[in-house]
Amino acid sequence: MKLYSGSSKQFIDDTVRNQIAQKLSDAFFYYYRYHPSPGEKRSWQNSLSRMSDLIQYAELNDHGVMLEFQLPQSSKRLDFLICGRDEFRRPWNAKPEAKRLSKDIPKAPLWAYNPNGINQIGCIYKAQGFEFDYVEVIFGNDLVYDFEKQEWIAKPENFADSEVKKKSRDKLVDYLKNIYRVLLTRGLKGCYVYFMDKQTENFVKSRIEFSNTKS
Repeated sequence: MKLYSGSSKQFIDDTVRNQIAQKLSDAFFYYYRYHPSPGEKRSWQNSLSRMSDLIQYAELNDHGVMLEFQLPQSSKRLDFLICGRDEFRRPWNAKPEAKRLSKDIPKAPLWAYNPNGINQIGCIYKAQGFEFDYVEVIFGNDLVYDFEKQEWIAKPENFADSEVKKKSRDKLVDYLKNIYRVLLTRGLKGCYVYFMDKQTENFVKSRIEFSNTKS
């Protein structure tokens, strides 16, 4: 069990915006079904703001952070854990206009069914229209769920897609929700999801119906 996980950059951003205590509180309620005390929330806000300062001072900008992490097979918890760099890297699928590609990189139209496509991250424009046995989806921080406001929020500062940037603000949330709907329904047998935003992960989990039926 952990109440928060994310990149050091995201952690710093959450503390600077004074959102870290609320995110921990939301996760706490999700796990325990009751709210932490006001004193606990103040303690989180004060102590983690200092930890954010230390991370910035040490320039640990590409590490992982976990808060209130319960050690496996133990009742003990770590208040704060900083992880090493994540070495997992994959390039995006080739751009349609790309001409000179390495032999192990498929052209854009072939990404979905070329065996070498497994070594690239496929964008929405290459995944839509195809179905796979299993898919893995990175749910980015361009669309997040805010528990306090109880609504989905688009974050333009986290967009990388030029097509998305062209959309008007009042249509962004619906546009992004449709993108993720398409991505999450490509797997015929299963779908693995990595969430960049913990609040969004907790919200989606709270809407999943689990079945005890064994096939």
